[in-house]
Amino acid sequence: MTIKSNAGQQSLALHKYQIWSAFIILAAVAIVFGQSIGFDFLSWDDDQNVVNNKWLYPSLWIQFWYKPYLCLFLPPVYSVWYLLSQITSPLDPKLFHATNVIVHAINSCLVFFIARTWIHNDAKSSLEKGGEFKVFGFALTAALLFAVHPLQVEPVAWVTGLRDLLSAMGALLATTCFLQDSRRPALAILGWLAFVFAMLCKPSAVALPVALLFVMWSHRPESQRKLFRLVSAWLLTTIPIILITNAAQTEIADRDILNIGLAQRFLVAVDSYGFYLKKWLVPIKLISDYGRKPNVVLADPNLATNFLIISLLAALFWVFRHKLSFRFIGWILFAGVMVLPTSGIVPFPFQHTSTVSDHYFYLSMIGFSICLAQIIWRLSTPLALALSLAVLLTWSSLSLRQIQKWQNDETLFPAMIAENPLSYAGQTGMAALAMRQKKYEEALSFILAAQRLDPLKVDLLANKGLVLNELGRYQEVLAELGSQLPSKQIVFNSPVSAPSVAVMFMMVAYANIKLGHIAESLPPLCMAQWADANNKDVIGFMPLVLKHLNRNPSDPNTCAPFIN
Repeated sequence: MTIKSNAGQQSLALHKYQIWSAFIILAAVAIVFGQSIGFDFLSWDDDQNVVNNKWLYPSLWIQFWYKPYLCLFLPPVYSVWYLLSQITSPLDPKLFHATNVIVHAINSCLVFFIARTWIHNDAKSSLEKGGEFKVFGFALTAALLFAVHPLQVEPVAWVTGLRDLLSAMGALLATTCFLQDSRRPALAILGWLAFVFAMLCKPSAVALPVALLFVMWSHRPESQRKLFRLVSAWLLTTIPIILITNAAQTEIADRDILNIGLAQRFLVAVDSYGFYLKKWLVPIKLISDYGRKPNVVLADPNLATNFLIISLLAALFWVFRHKLSFRFIGWILFAGVMVLPTSGIVPFPFQHTSTVSDHYFYLSMIGFSICLAQIIWRLSTPLALALSLAVLLTWSSLSLRQIQKWQNDETLFPAMIAENPLSYAGQTGMAALAMRQKKYEEALSFILAAQRLDPLKVDLLANKGLVLNELGRYQEVLAELGSQLPSKQIVFNSPVSAPSVAVMFMMVAYANIKLGHIAESLPPLCMAQWADANNKDVIGFMPLVLKHLNRNPSDPNTCAPFIN
């Protein structure tokens, strides 16, 4: 009876610890990120992914599972956005932001469970021997370090960040199952399905099997062959995802990225690791566009410093490998592997803006959080509590300050420009804000600044034509845009550019019309119609131009001579 009574008391105490831990995690997420529920959509991808995404409106959510959209293949993410879009009309940003906060809270609780399971699986752990309170203190600290770090602000406060959050949720659930008894078929199947879900939300999750291999090796280094067999099915599953992603991501906005050699890509990847390490340790001056393009990185004198930092850390790990626990090294390697797909070692489209971005580090934060929590809770309990509280309060206050930048376009783009004046996205975002306010001279100044950074960007030239037309500078439209009109090939190479191509041709057509050159307006008008037949200006002006030229609007061959 006494044994049963003690077991029951221990079970009750364990249950209380779990409830209180979950409550603290949820409260921390609500305090730090709850205010983001009242934020607006942003012109930083939220517009094309959600607000102006015409695919969300037809009752065909199944289409996301067989058609790539915007050169990506993220069916679960777009399915969630579709379901949210059906609840209210017009779209309510509160629903989308609340979804992000809820998913992040779930992820943080999963980190707690993973850390807790990891310690219980480690029979030699000094934390386990230190008592249940110390174990829960470690697991709770790891979860909170993951939850409130300022680098997490971007994926949580940004509606488009749902892809990172959902992918992480799948990866965390897969990790949770993987750390359990692998001989249980139900858990093995659930873990595999969660992994597939993670990859469909964000293809960079393909790195998870290798990352877990390091973690499990750190648990059981004596059974490497068995561990490899456990993840072999997962590794095979990555092959179709890699092929689908490669086919779907047809747009490499900066074709020069593809011409960077392996040695140079290695240096870019090293710079990425150094960058993330510094931002994790000192999370200040965080922005959505760091401008760390490959050519910028390779020309940066700080590249050598980052290379030396990473090399020094690797050397220290090797020298002190016997003093560091295998489990500590396993989670460090987990963090490093999870950021590898977006480190720059393999080209990807966003590199035309920046190789590094805060949301790329979301899953890697798990490894760093567990390792830091382990270091803290090896100290005496009072000191561990004090240090945990100090770090968490510091990071929370920085996150509360950082999150203010993500309220709307009016707060995001000025902050982007303040930290990175060479941000193309920041300059074009400020131009868009000025255009909304009909401040066209101001908009033109931002467009010219952006053009100095990327002179031939189609969407920029389209907006420049629009602003010049609004200012009545029609000859400049013909002189500048007329000599740089894109060919049909750009639409084939980059379908996402089609609407901007249509606007660019339409601006040239409009300038001709305003100057009375009606016949000259028809060729660019036809090209605009070919690029985007749904363009409202094309639909409005085409019949008027054809009527003025005595052309038959119903003649299908009217535009044939002008489609180059």
